Amino acid sequence: MVDCGSADLLLPDGRPFKAYVQESLAARYQTAPRRAFLLTHYHRDHVCGLFDLLAARPGYFDEVYLPCAPCDAFGRALLLEFALFAWAVLPRQAGLGLVNLGALRAFDRVLQAGTPEVYAVGQGNRFSSDNVTYQCLWPPRMDFPFDEDFADAVDRLRLLFLRANPGGRICARFLALAQAFCASYIDSCAQSPVDPAYVARTADLLKQLDELTPALRRLPAARQAAELLADRALREVYAAQANAASVVFQNVRGTRASIADVLMTGDATPAVFDAIADQLFPDYYAIKAPHHGTASGWSPLLADRGAHILISDGAGSSAGCIAPEWPEQAGRALLHCTNPEACAWWTESGCGCARTVYCGDRPIPGMALRCPGNRGADPPCGIRVVDASGIRGCICDPAN
Repeated sequence: MVDCGSADLLLPDGRPFKAYVQESLAARYQTAPRRAFLLTHYHRDHVCGLFDLLAARPGYFDEVYLPCAPCDAFGRALLLEFALFAWAVLPRQAGLGLVNLGALRAFDRVLQAGTPEVYAVGQGNRFSSDNVTYQCLWPPRMDFPFDEDFADAVDRLRLLFLRANPGGRICARFLALAQAFCASYIDSCAQSPVDPAYVARTADLLKQLDELTPALRRLPAARQAAELLADRALREVYAAQANAASVVFQNVRGTRASIADVLMTGDATPAVFDAIADQLFPDYYAIKAPHHGTASGWSPLLADRGAHILISDGAGSSAGCIAPEWPEQAGRALLHCTNPEACAWWTESGCGCARTVYCGDRPIPGMALRCPGNRGADPPCGIRVVDASGIRGCICDPAN
């Protein structure tokens, strides 16, 4: 499983998202002989389902892969530093607080939930699943190209605490603990799998920071930091920076192309694909469209490169509309959208581009009217549609 989350508490059918994860999703794969989870980044719509599932079924996954903490050229894990400031001075139920609380405690929570092995992944790491080996293309662990505005914001937060008066000692204590936490977190990420002893040390440092928080929040420096973090523009910069650090991975290709050729992109930005362009295959069987298929994730490097494009734009998604480039420049690819209403092409034409053989009088390339999957045989594409009752159908069937 790659990512599991939702920005909404309720699904369109009225069910709580948590119940769907615990009852429907977890039950569907309960009989699998081995289960693994990979998280691309720590946004709520990618990670909250993991914690819901592990809370209900400890030890559900045999291994979990979590993102490493990328560092700049000076060895500073700026995403972690920013997370600690937001976690320390904002209410825990605030938007940034929710996101960062998950990031800071992730390794500890996953291990405490009985996961046998936990790994931190970044550029260059490899892992295997079902006889296929995958390699991480992004993010780099060192020399990560942080956005200048984001790096400046972290510096401003640090200076507020360095120059704090009154409360200088408390702020200095916070900065020392934060530095120790980041160093311990990076040490944890360097282990393969992570050493529970390193994670326990990191968790203890976070506990010490937690004990310091009440006194810290009474200080003028903390209130000024909270005001800075409340700036909408800064929140957007942080969200974009977290997306830019998404884990991107693909299979290790053999001597020829195959249906194992997949590119998983999280919420990676166009700049990420520019950076890894020389590592991309000329074509893929399936590409997961970055950032839910929205314009912020579209890259011309992905045009006409996949046979199937997976667009995870859940109903009511706050990410935005599907970028028009996907239906316009996907070539012969089939687009599989979880929420076609987010696609202007779909709403204007009144038909779905991926699940019908003809849209009006226009044939859809790559679809077969007499697909073997509709006659009981295995579909050549290898894709089956499974409804809530477990009935398996063919994606070429318009009823699906």
